[in-house]
Amino acid sequence: MVLAGAGGVAALATGWVFPPLRKRLVRPQLYGYGLLVVAAAFALQLAGGLLVDDQATELSFFTIPTAVGLVAGLGLTVFAQIAPRRR
Repeated sequence: MVLAGAGGVAALATGWVFPPLRKRLVRPQLYGYGLLVVAAAFALQLAGGLLVDDQATELSFFTIPTAVGLVAGLGLTVFAQIAPRRR
């Protein structure tokens, strides 16, 4: 969670990305946003597990938004590796 957040901030602020991704990554800012969404989703899941005792409340308020956030973050990181179309 912390590593994803730090990588996202570094990608947004300076354009720096992890060395194995440098060759195939086209849009580092989009990649940074994706990592921040993933870090926020993990933080939300951690908060839900620690703060809520009721399973139904945890499912509705934490687990489903976490899953949506993880898929959205994954989508952003994948789209960051695809070159935009030129017309």
